[in-house]
Amino acid sequence: MAGGPDDGQAAVPHVSRGVEIPRLDVDDLPPSYLSPTAQKYWKQRTTYFSKFDEGIQLLDEESWFSVTPEAIAAHQARRLQGRRVVDGCCGAGGNAIQLALTSEHVIAVDIDPLKIQMAQANAAVYGVADKMEFILGDNRAVLPTLKDIDNIFLSPPWGGPDYNQLTGVGVLEQMNFRDVLEMASAVTPNVAIMLPRTVNHEDILEVLSDAKLTAWEDDPLQADEIICELESNYLHHKRAPKVKTAYFGDLAHAPNKSTNPPSP
Repeated sequence: MAGGPDDGQAAVPHVSRGVEIPRLDVDDLPPSYLSPTAQKYWKQRTTYFSKFDEGIQLLDEESWFSVTPEAIAAHQARRLQGRRVVDGCCGAGGNAIQLALTSEHVIAVDIDPLKIQMAQANAAVYGVADKMEFILGDNRAVLPTLKDIDNIFLSPPWGGPDYNQLTGVGVLEQMNFRDVLEMASAVTPNVAIMLPRTVNHEDILEVLSDAKLTAWEDDPLQADEIICELESNYLHHKRAPKVKTAYFGDLAHAPNKSTNPPSP
């Protein structure tokens, strides 16, 4: 019979009438550079940038697992609202963009030129590039040169997706938490540092054991000492926090330490 499997012609798959075969859109495929374990971030891309499909650039795998979900970044930005605000580890720009939506001027710093390139492009997508200044350099060298800064936001590397294998103190030591805080506090006492959800206030107290520090997670404490507020940041109303944020100086003021931003 003509067209059979033995006549040298390719067999045509049978498709039942009335059954719609979905078209495979290459735009729905994860970037080829993403490892299989990181491809879950691609499916959540609009959680990280609501305008992702309008031209957002995430060109390396590290950016996918380090960018802050937009709802959390927007909440943090509202708390850090000011005249001149710094994002000292801007990465692809997730937090810096949200800061620019609430503050007058944002200085975004990163040591990686690719990250600065992505942050600039992504800021343009959100229409805030004209409110931002991008500096390529090590924040340890850049921050001391900045003047008249109201607030500083920092999200230092935690050590990649495997950070949760460490204790809270182990993570803080790996990210040089004390040095990072001291560096930023020399510019302004108003500092916010994003931390893994595995860190608690006892861990911060241990790492800063010889500093005059008062820390809390749920109940505000009044003291003539350095005050740290550790806020739990939730996403999609899940029971466990996505991340935590440590606030210092005048930023550590809110009595309610648990936030659950609305789902995008």
